[in-house]
Amino acid sequence: MKESVKTLATSLLMKQLRYPDSHFLESLKRRTGISDNLIDAIRELLVRNTSQLFLDKAIILKNRSIDPRFQNDLYLELKLGFEPLPFPLDPLFYQRICWIFQKISKHLFRISDNRYKYYAYLASRWILEDSYKSLIEGKISHNRETGRDLGTSEKSFVNRMIDELDEDIETTLKYDYTRTLKCYQDITEGIRRMMGDNRPFCRELPIFLEEGTFKRNTLFLLEAGFSRNVAKAIADLMGETKLGSSTQTVEWIKLNMNKIKGELPEFYFVELEDVLNRYGAN
Repeated sequence: MKESVKTLATSLLMKQLRYPDSHFLESLKRRTGISDNLIDAIRELLVRNTSQLFLDKAIILKNRSIDPRFQNDLYLELKLGFEPLPFPLDPLFYQRICWIFQKISKHLFRISDNRYKYYAYLASRWILEDSYKSLIEGKISHNRETGRDLGTSEKSFVNRMIDELDEDIETTLKYDYTRTLKCYQDITEGIRRMMGDNRPFCRELPIFLEEGTFKRNTLFLLEAGFSRNVAKAIADLMGETKLGSSTQTVEWIKLNMNKIKGELPEFYFVELEDVLNRYGAN
């Protein structure tokens, strides 16, 4: 119920920004049957809230799933100073992404605890192509050290860790933090233009976070339809070969099938053949 109210509030505020002179609240009235007095009160509230926003409307509207008021709060803080989106190979990548995640957690998620530190660490390992096996082993080890395995069987504990990691990656990183990192990027780009800030930044970081890699060949293989594990394994075999598209990566695979079959586990071949068939390979 609480989430549906938040979603409705965000939707109405976005509509007020997009169509300030329209009668979009009439459809709400027809759907819900609420009174004219309540509709007038909602309209007054929407006008008041949107009139208090300092962030450029065009930037807010790029991120329509995020409450405009939350975006504005983040903007006001970042105007005082911000971290540009770091490059994955930056030696201080974790520290910088941790700083950014803290601001996102505080202003966009409205969460005041320290969970952002874990997600920053996980993001840094995920983007640098740590394997799922490595990530789950790390999670199991850490949670054993903190006593979370007490009173549970080995199988039950491991299954719980797998379920949690899947949620951490698929929902929290690839959805929640990816979309809010894009919002952070849009806001800071506006500040950069306004302040004449020329510090380098990684424009593609939200994409890297969503895909779980920063390497071009791996990204092209993912685009071709491979899973992250198989894409990473094939990209490792490509070495320093620089390719420019998903089609080129498939062509490279066809030309190097003997090498691939000699190096990759046999259980990868079903997926490999499936992707090649989609590209019309013999």
